[in-house]
Amino acid sequence: MVDSFSYLDALAQLTPRQDRIEGALVRALVSGATRSELRDIVHQYVDLLRLQGTPPERTIALLRAIVRRAAPRMPFREDSVACDSPEDRMSLIVRWCSARLDGADVSEPRLAETPR
Repeated sequence: MVDSFSYLDALAQLTPRQDRIEGALVRALVSGATRSELRDIVHQYVDLLRLQGTPPERTIALLRAIVRRAAPRMPFREDSVACDSPEDRMSLIVRWCSARLDGADVSEPRLAETPR
């Protein structure tokens, strides 16, 4: 039996903070927010899920589900090359998520080593 994970499974486990961040991400997608605004929200979401112990694959699946949920209401200008389509936004979000997960140890504050 395959362990399938759906967005409905995630909804049953949402924390208030997670719910607020997901809502902010949907609002940002629907309103056509800037890339930097989206990236900040994605980083908050990834950081929260990492603290909760969510596996990277599940984190990406959750983000994809959020974008799919917002896609019908997302603005799209055919003449734009600024990554405005839902597919383009999805690619950016997954890339930011992966980079945040891969750089988790790098972003942690470290104490400066004293030279010997």
